[in-house]
Amino acid sequence: MSLSITNIYFKNGIIVLHLSNGSSLQDDLNKFPKLFNATQDELNKYELWDNGKWIHWENLNEDLGLEGFLSNDLYFTDQKGS
Repeated sequence: MSLSITNIYFKNGIIVLHLSNGSSLQDDLNKFPKLFNATQDELNKYELWDNGKWIHWENLNEDLGLEGFLSNDLYFTDQKGS
């Protein structure tokens, strides 16, 4: 099974991605101007594309890929039950 995004949320200017292996990724929203300037309602209107490889915001015309998050060394382990 390949790694994929299962859910995302936003907290205190941070985007957090939950992954299929139980881990999470996070980054500052200020790196993504369209997201940083969006309302909470706009942020919550996302879709996961390509089996969780991409996050898409139609209303913001913004797409973020899992590969980009992984290549930026933002990966940290947050295994459930450990």
